[in-house]
Amino acid sequence: VLASDDHGATWHRVGGNELVGAAIFKIVSAPHGVLYAATSHGLYRMGPSDSTWQQVIGDPDTNTGTPNAQVLNLVSDVAVRPGTDGDEVVAVRGWRAGATTNGLYVSTDAGHHFRGPLQPQGYVSQKAQGRGSIAYSKDGKKLYVLIEDPVSFAHNGGGTMLEGIYLSTHDVQGPFNQIASPSVLMNSGSAQKPG
Repeated sequence: VLASDDHGATWHRVGGNELVGAAIFKIVSAPHGVLYAATSHGLYRMGPSDSTWQQVIGDPDTNTGTPNAQVLNLVSDVAVRPGTDGDEVVAVRGWRAGATTNGLYVSTDAGHHFRGPLQPQGYVSQKAQGRGSIAYSKDGKKLYVLIEDPVSFAHNGGGTMLEGIYLSTHDVQGPFNQIASPSVLMNSGSAQKPG
C-alpha cells in the first residue's frame, strides 16, 4: 500500500511488508486515523501510531513456499458502520469455491477483535456463502450484502453465480431478508446476466 502526502509527486509505503503479494480488494479509512485493508491474505488493521499492518481476520500462512495460496483467508470487503464512531466494523470473508471460514464477521471494539463467521437469522447458509460485497446506508441503519454462491460458481451451467442481495434493517446479527434473488438479478438486464 502506497500513499502520497504531496498530491502524487512522491509516494511512500504505508506499513511494512505485511501486504506484499496480497491482492487488495478495499482500503477503508475509519475514525481516529484507523485503516483497514481487505485482502487475499485476510483483513488487516493499522492504527495511527502503528508502523505495521496487523492481521485481525485470517489464519497464519502455513504455505510459506507459495504465499499467494492463502485463499481461505480472503476477505473481499470491509465496512465501518456509520454512527458508531468507528467501533463497529463488519467484514465478509469468502473464498469463492466455499470454505468453513466464509461468512460475515463483526468487531465492536474498533477492529481489535472480530467474531465470526456469524449465522444471522434469514441470512444464507454457510455453504452458500462465497465472496461478498457489503454496504451500509448513510445512517448505518441498513446493511446490504451481495453474495456469490460457491456451489453455482463450481457448477455454473450458464446461470448467474450470485446467491442474491440480502438486507438487514437492524444490524449484522439480522434478521436478514433477501431483496433480490439470483433469477431477479440475472433477468434484470444487469451485468450479472451470463452470455
